[in-house]
Amino acid sequence: MTDNIKQNPEQIARDRIDKMLIDAEWTVQSKSKVDLSATQCVAVR
Repeated sequence: MTDNIKQNPEQIARDRIDKMLIDAEWTVQSKSKVDLSATQCVAVR
């Protein structure tokens, strides 16, 4: 996780959600670089 001191609450929440998804073996991708065929479980940021 990145430095929470310099982040707003929304970004902190997004980072936590991304970490939970990754821990659950999901692939987290940005919407500008989506590849839905990369794995079975893809979350779009």
